[in-house]
Amino acid sequence: MKRCVNMLGFSFLLSLTVFTRFAFSAGLEKVNLGIYGAQVQDITAYDNSGTTEILIGIDSIKGVYRWNTSTSSSWEAVTYPDIVGKCSEIEANLVSGYEDDIYAIISDTTGASQIYASDSGGSYGSWSNISTFISAPGVLTAHSSGLYVGTFMGDIYRNTGGTGDSFTLLYSFGSGSEITSVSVYDANTIFVMVRTSGSVVTPYRLDGSPLTATALTNPTSTASGSGSVEVEIIGVDPTDANTLFIAGGSVNPQVYKTTTGDAPWTSSWDFESSGINNFPGGYPQYIKFNNNRVFISASVLDGSSGSWSHAPILSSTVGSYTVDTHVNDGALDINPNDTTNIYMATDWAIGELSYSSGTWTAGSEVGNNNGIEGVVLNDIDFYEYSSTHKELWIAAKSGAGRAVHFDPTDSSSTASSSDWIFPIFPETDGPPVTEVTINPNDPSIVFVGNNAGRVYMTTTGTSTSPTWTKVFQAEDYPGEFGSTRPDHSDITAIDFVPSVCSRIYIAGKNWETEADGGIFYSDDGGATWTADTINSTGVTIDFPVNTLWVTDNEVWAGVGGENSAETGLRWRLSICSTNSFWTPTTGTSIDNEIVTSIDGTTISGDVTVYIATQGGVYKGEKPSGSSSWTWQTVTPSSATSTDFTSVAINPSDADNAYAAVGNCIYETTDGGSTWAIFGSSCSDSHEDVNVLKYDDILAGTAIGLFSYSSTDTTPTPTPTFTLTPTPTAIPDITASPAPKTTPTPNEDCRGSSMQVTPDTISLSVGESENVSVKITGNNNCLVEGAKVKAKVTRKGKRLLSLSSKKEVTDESGEAVFTVTANKSGKAKLMFKSKNLKEKIVVTIEDN
Repeated sequence: MKRCVNMLGFSFLLSLTVFTRFAFSAGLEKVNLGIYGAQVQDITAYDNSGTTEILIGIDSIKGVYRWNTSTSSSWEAVTYPDIVGKCSEIEANLVSGYEDDIYAIISDTTGASQIYASDSGGSYGSWSNISTFISAPGVLTAHSSGLYVGTFMGDIYRNTGGTGDSFTLLYSFGSGSEITSVSVYDANTIFVMVRTSGSVVTPYRLDGSPLTATALTNPTSTASGSGSVEVEIIGVDPTDANTLFIAGGSVNPQVYKTTTGDAPWTSSWDFESSGINNFPGGYPQYIKFNNNRVFISASVLDGSSGSWSHAPILSSTVGSYTVDTHVNDGALDINPNDTTNIYMATDWAIGELSYSSGTWTAGSEVGNNNGIEGVVLNDIDFYEYSSTHKELWIAAKSGAGRAVHFDPTDSSSTASSSDWIFPIFPETDGPPVTEVTINPNDPSIVFVGNNAGRVYMTTTGTSTSPTWTKVFQAEDYPGEFGSTRPDHSDITAIDFVPSVCSRIYIAGKNWETEADGGIFYSDDGGATWTADTINSTGVTIDFPVNTLWVTDNEVWAGVGGENSAETGLRWRLSICSTNSFWTPTTGTSIDNEIVTSIDGTTISGDVTVYIATQGGVYKGEKPSGSSSWTWQTVTPSSATSTDFTSVAINPSDADNAYAAVGNCIYETTDGGSTWAIFGSSCSDSHEDVNVLKYDDILAGTAIGLFSYSSTDTTPTPTPTFTLTPTPTAIPDITASPAPKTTPTPNEDCRGSSMQVTPDTISLSVGESENVSVKITGNNNCLVEGAKVKAKVTRKGKRLLSLSSKKEVTDESGEAVFTVTANKSGKAKLMFKSKNLKEKIVVTIEDN
């Protein structure tokens, strides 16, 4: 039985966890099952007495990895678990005498960043905080004159010594400013990009002693004339202080060059241009110079050449298989001992290529990324040949993958990269893969979907080199996926009706708008698709759909999005005919919450289903012969968050189920009355859990593919109890299609309204103010113990900071957050408690 769930980019990292019934009651030890890789944020390569050392920072709590050639020829985690957090910047010191010093910016789970350093080449156990506290670091730049830091607060620091020496403040652009890029010509000539007033980024030259700042003039138009000028990074030629490059832009990536130290920018390129003015790279995030060459994104401009060339696809041999990977625009560094040797971030992790005399030579992944735990898992499916042989597929941010021979009783069957065909990008389509489904009657037929709204099918899924055909794309359905970038959509579910008909259902949502999406079905194997409708209106579904549960008796959808009024469940009136979806009433908070996951089972005619939402966990039951469902809330009371991502049920024991939230897995063996923390989850060093599936259990997390053995000494915590309301009955949709409402249980005070005080805020940079969130019930009762989450919307994250991301209401029904202003501008704060939401506007002015 297939359970589908969507995870954002998403972030993500594949992880599979296999549990036996014996291991459920015993300790568990995690063992990686052979899927390795990550999104590389930065690369540094330095010369260690003639040996090139490579370190990378990854978008995973594992932080920093070092390539270890001396003992194991594999990647070694060197900051985790001593330091838990994602690494955005890493640099080797270039100051003479301190070349073995490594610096990294690592952010913890709250997003707060700090600078850590190692004086031993980044080896494990040598990392610690730098001696000078630097608030909100964002940029590291290494130069022979020092190690430079740019901050989100507009400050620039320099250290001219080792890791134990202090950093000196060189210059401050003041509050309301952000340093987005630093490039150093010499100790007295520095170029920086400074963001002010939200989106305005200006290049500056700092020179003299003491340093003074001179604003440079931005370009006035792009090379193609398409879109506006967007620049964020700057680079100065190390041989000429007047030769500058600036670059930026995500929709239309662009590059500008001057040889006069300022405007006019006599050369320019962008993605929208053709011919010599085309810039073929992705979003520019670095500018690197070497031997009269400049590297920006995944492209190079060589010498006096006026045109850019793009790095080729890499090819790697994994066991007896060959996999192709694509270079990314996130990170690049050059081998200091061989400048024709280039290290680049890829969609798998880190690749090695050659570039010489205007020619790229395709390379391969460094060590096939062996040991790097950072693959974001989005979905899992399997087909069972026998209890010891299963066809296993995964969908991950780094691509799809197929295990060559998966034996869930033997963790060694998928212990290494050679046991997998990974990563797979159908038709070389590079977006993250969000969904994978195997035809339950034919394992050679496999469907995958990605976060560009496209679905691919193969009929050779059991081969070592499947061939693919695109069968669906969201751009063909703007009425459902929205006219605003329908290609910015996740495929969230692909499900076959098991046996009563040959129908396939797919679902998706627009992650750009968080307001659009739909459900579609095909009766001809995926050749054509029909947009499904809401039964009472006949109008096609046009709201986010996050998950489907499809059996021979049920087709359910879990819906909802941050900008959508639609929430809860939708049930289909028929499995195989044209009667479409209606909206049931469960009498629980499900109806007003964003549903993220559904899983169920039928035993002797009794149907049991578990629902995960952003507000909790729920259980529905329909006894054999009954026409009604009863519902109860079964949220684990000890959960520190109610934003549940996934549920899975033991198909042979309806009382045995699992729920994932944050970095926790909870298990119940008594139908949700009590829950216990499963395995080593919920610890500070445990990664987020994204997806669960029963086999006994497969669990996908944020850092890799894992098995559990019963040698772990971690004790199983005492089960915690969850109070449940009196079950509420609703009709069986197969017996009576007309929906009937059921009274909402009223045993306790349930939140029905939220009030935020004040409803608008005006602050000066550096000021703080308390915000009170009060939750009351239908009879003006005060809701105590409600979890309230707070977040700053994306555009305001650099402007504001919060005292916490979550608070619990007190006996007065209130939760209090402290808001601090960092930069001038306008930002929105959003508060949420289950189905209740409120936004307020914060205006920030300079002092």
